[in-house]
Amino acid sequence: MNEHRTADHRVQDGHRAMLAMVDDSLALIAGAGDMMPATLHVLLNGDPNTLSQAAIVSWRRTAQGSDAPYGFVALVPLKSTSRTRLESVVFRQPGQPVRYVLDERARSLDEAFRALREEAGPAYGAVVDGIVEALLAGTPNPLRLSRVAALLRLAAQGDGFIEVMGRSEEGDVFVQGWATELPRGACA
Repeated sequence: MNEHRTADHRVQDGHRAMLAMVDDSLALIAGAGDMMPATLHVLLNGDPNTLSQAAIVSWRRTAQGSDAPYGFVALVPLKSTSRTRLESVVFRQPGQPVRYVLDERARSLDEAFRALREEAGPAYGAVVDGIVEALLAGTPNPLRLSRVAALLRLAAQGDGFIEVMGRSEEGDVFVQGWATELPRGACA
């Protein structure tokens, strides 16, 4: 299969994926392929010592004629990579594992979210929500909450404002604001 990529480097073929570093211990990997479950075991660079569990957000792509009907974003914890350049990721899903070659150059988070906004189209809000939910899973800590705040700033579109953001004693995050194009329904 030939690789088809546009000028903004969106992945079109289901064999390559975009890489952006959230920080030294967490990578954001985005690509296209078949529908993936919410969590999967992954291997980085084919090394069994890097086995970890990734949180995944998938959406139906709007691109017509593609043999990769779903887009995905995976939040991948980095274990034992010891500053090795990330070249590939293997998703160990039921049946056949799926390998993606990562772009040679890691994107900035800003570039990654611009590409996701374009690629996900109307599903962008749900994709960002899924990323935030994955980051908030588990025991909240100041580093994780600062990651969430930074990603929300990057992902924000110019159609509204967050007025209040805080955390309750139980660890829940509270966000209040407004938007001009907020979809109907539950936001939780």
